[in-house]
Amino acid sequence: MKEPVLNIAPFYEKHRRIPDTDCTALWTFSIDGRGVSFWGTLAQASSTAALYVHTHDIEDDTLLLTDYNPMPKVLNMGRWEN
Repeated sequence: MKEPVLNIAPFYEKHRRIPDTDCTALWTFSIDGRGVSFWGTLAQASSTAALYVHTHDIEDDTLLLTDYNPMPKVLNMGRWEN
């Protein structure tokens, strides 16, 4: 399986900053012209996106990072922490 190329330029152009790659978040990629989101760190989300490209037989192997939404952590008491 050929490893897709990750391109963060669309994210950078929108936010004018590099994303926090260690952040656990819902990462959104433009894959074959569609917005597709995956949960985890950027490395985990990119790996899942690569599998998505492979299993859907998508020829364009460029993953365009468009956005990410950091999610709060759930605490044992049912409260949310950012």
